[in-house]
Amino acid sequence: MNLEELKNELLKDPAFRKEWEKNDVKMDIALMIGEARIKRGITQSQLAKKMRTKQAAISRAESGNYLPGLSFLERMAKALGTELIAPRFAFLENKPKKNQGISFCRSEPILVKDKIKRYKNTRPKSRPRQN
Repeated sequence: MNLEELKNELLKDPAFRKEWEKNDVKMDIALMIGEARIKRGITQSQLAKKMRTKQAAISRAESGNYLPGLSFLERMAKALGTELIAPRFAFLENKPKKNQGISFCRSEPILVKDKIKRYKNTRPKSRPRQN
């Protein structure tokens, strides 16, 4: 099973789809990390040892709830015996636009107004001060 097949299978679950839409870039990176590690045939612990980090850091990166930094991803690429390729903006790849502005995202443009609407709906409500 490749990355695209795995993603399509996971997107059948409504709960996963909801999280996917909320964390698009994080989930793309998480799936990429898991696929790369599995293709190399190593465990999270083995990868962590090669990177001189903890297994929990690899698990967090594969969970999609955490966006690893560029230096972490570069160390991971080196540990996996590969290199990191820079992401691209969808509009530079001649992907079709939808109606308005675009935002950097997975492989297709997303309306900026939809991103803003999603963000406003997920922001935590302010809490009263406690003295």
